[in-house]
Amino acid sequence: MSVLAKRGRIDLTIPIRLRHWLLREGIDVLHAFLPASCLYGYLATRRWPRHGHRPALIAAERSELRGAPRWERVIKRWVYPRSDAVTANAGPVALEIERRLGVLPGRTYYVPNGIDLEDWDRRGLEDTPLELSRELLHLALVGGLRRHKNHLVLLDALSRIPLEERGSWRIWFIGDATSEREHAERIRWAIARNDLASVVRIVSATPHIASVMRRLSALCLPSSAEGFPNVLLEAMASRLPVIASRVGDIPNIIEDGVAGILVQPGDVDGLTHALRRLFRSTEAERAAMGSRARAVVEERYRMQDVAQRYARIYSSVATGRP
Repeated sequence: MSVLAKRGRIDLTIPIRLRHWLLREGIDVLHAFLPASCLYGYLATRRWPRHGHRPALIAAERSELRGAPRWERVIKRWVYPRSDAVTANAGPVALEIERRLGVLPGRTYYVPNGIDLEDWDRRGLEDTPLELSRELLHLALVGGLRRHKNHLVLLDALSRIPLEERGSWRIWFIGDATSEREHAERIRWAIARNDLASVVRIVSATPHIASVMRRLSALCLPSSAEGFPNVLLEAMASRLPVIASRVGDIPNIIEDGVAGILVQPGDVDGLTHALRRLFRSTEAERAAMGSRARAVVEERYRMQDVAQRYARIYSSVATGRP
């Protein structure tokens, strides 16, 4: 494995050093992830010596276009249409790239994320760091304490459910405050204000999330924005029923009422109804929904299948036959 160390926050030598490495190694395809890397890749491959074989450049988009900082939008608008291909891990994002950035349909590829099921199952057998009593129904929202994850919407929905009904539930917010510490305090304040301290627990992100999910009852992902959420794939691989918003690629992953329950983002009444519907169902009904979720992952999102899709893209782009 080769590493090009970055020298400072902005390193103008990376395109030059990257170009030399590509030339030395005889690289045919450069797949760049994240805006800065895409820009470096573009500068390295487009100013190519005339006598050399120029590598094909593929830019990778991993999130929704809206909401990105202005400098990222400028890079994407400049680099993506000039790349040999663009990959996106969410179907709606791939369409958005074509409509808003002018990338030709024949150069845009939708490739979802994948999961190594054998490794995930093995990690699920590890000890869990959380105390998950078998007497309670455990639901988790896994992700940083950020606005778009909609913790406050979930808290609002929980506050509308009678105490005697939610008393057998335990809700876990698994994630850290990251840069939005003020919002994290709003979440804690909302827990206290809605008298949910006996139900909701906030814990830090854990490397043992596979073993935690194996012991949960369900996952909730009420986000206002997502691309392809890996946590959804992990929950489905763990045979968990899921409540999730109709954003990003989620409607492509989950069929409502089959592998999970879909709600509109920000719809507190809809989320309240989904929570009550899920927890009023029998253990057998929840297990059946979780088994269907696992079947979807096994059929469509195995890591080796996703890798083969990328291999076909690399072959077609390298030969100039998209």
